[in-house]
Amino acid sequence: MPRTSEEILEFILDWMSRRLKMPKTAIDPRDSIAAYGVDSVMIAEFEGEISEFVGFEWPVTDLLLRDPSIREIAEHGAELSRNA
Repeated sequence: MPRTSEEILEFILDWMSRRLKMPKTAIDPRDSIAAYGVDSVMIAEFEGEISEFVGFEWPVTDLLLRDPSIREIAEHGAELSRNA
């Protein structure tokens, strides 16, 4: 079943909150993941976990090189999910 952008956004915010040990409310979806100091090791872990969440292999690292906002990542994931 395809994931919506809101479902993916919630997953990303939850993941960041856990990994960065900060309240989810302190994370602005208009910011990039990099703005919060997420490093390459964390990104590799994120790629595996979000791929499992959406149900398909999502090479999100390529997308992150363009430094999109967290919301843009979620919207891109939802588009891919509809087409998977």
